[in-house]
Amino acid sequence: STPPGERTKYYHMQYVCYLLAGAIGPIVTILLFQYTGNEWNMAALQTIIYIGLAMEILNAWIMMFFDDSKALDEDEDTESTDDGDDESQSSVDDDGSSNNNKSNN
Repeated sequence: STPPGERTKYYHMQYVCYLLAGAIGPIVTILLFQYTGNEWNMAALQTIIYIGLAMEILNAWIMMFFDDSKALDEDEDTESTDDGDDESQSSVDDDGSSNNNKSNN
């Protein structure tokens, strides 16, 4: 979770990574095909696939450093998104039915 007000920055970084990954994969594949002489035999294809899988291992290794203890608690996330309007509250009962409570001040 990210605190409100900072989400745009992190979503922007996420989208840039998404675009880079979508470009780097095909570029690496093109370079590998040029290196192998643009041959489409099983040995060349196997090598290219193995290199792509090795690149995925790098991604998985990086994700092992994510720390769940730094994530916002659910209470912190809902408190920080509260707009200060206490007149309208919505809740869900244990049976799954929704209750909308409005206080009359």
